[in-house]
Amino acid sequence: LFVNLKTFAGCGADFVQGDAARSGCALYAHHAWRKVPKAAAPDAAATVDAPPTTLGVGVEGGFEAEDAKYDVEKVRSVAAVVDGAPKLIALPNPAVPDFAVALVDAALDQEASDAATDRAWALADEEVKESKYARDLPQLSPEAGGRAAPLDPDPATWRCEASGDAENLWL
Repeated sequence: LFVNLKTFAGCGADFVQGDAARSGCALYAHHAWRKVPKAAAPDAAATVDAPPTTLGVGVEGGFEAEDAKYDVEKVRSVAAVVDGAPKLIALPNPAVPDFAVALVDAALDQEASDAATDRAWALADEEVKESKYARDLPQLSPEAGGRAAPLDPDPATWRCEASGDAENLWL
């Protein structure tokens, strides 16, 4: 992954030259992840061939998890686009100034804007507790509230019942 340090847009190696020409920035943060097979333990050879006895992944007697087979090696570097091709400088490097290393770290450590949404499913399993303010809040039917029809879900049609105003409405 190459992250443009001017626009903070990410792209693959095939698109770095075009992105550099479009944005006018020739400096990129580069993040590469590589799977490295783990060295097999001597007793692991006997358990690899044994069929699973439990239905589960990564549990005792179950299927082996994919993560258990590999170590992930993460390499960060600065990429400078020279003559249309990115030249990588591995970090840490004494020739690269500290502020450039901090900039690369900040660009690569930044969480995506939709990452919180991706984790929101975990909150659905939590029990919602009743608020002390909602405990005594009356729920009025349209008739009890003085309305002949239910409230329209389109906010553009909402009007104040007392004045008829359509702006600055407070519920």
